[in-house]
Amino acid sequence: MLASVRAAFVDGNGRRTGVSCRGVRAVIATPAEDTPRHQPVKDSDGYGYGYGSVAEQLESLSAELRRNECATRGADVPQGQ
Repeated sequence: MLASVRAAFVDGNGRRTGVSCRGVRAVIATPAEDTPRHQPVKDSDGYGYGYGSVAEQLESLSAELRRNECATRGADVPQGQ
């Protein structure tokens, strides 16, 4: 397994859409923003759609919250008790 992970890293080297120095600048600039981002995303691959992307993770979490809303709200103690 480790060999395949290493091979994937070697194969992807230099193929990212982001440029390291620009990503670092984006992360450093975050605290100076009027409304700082909780977790800055530094390139299109991380932001866009696809396995592990921020957008995919948020959509998955939102779907999970909607699926469990009734059960979660049903756990409330009825008012007046």
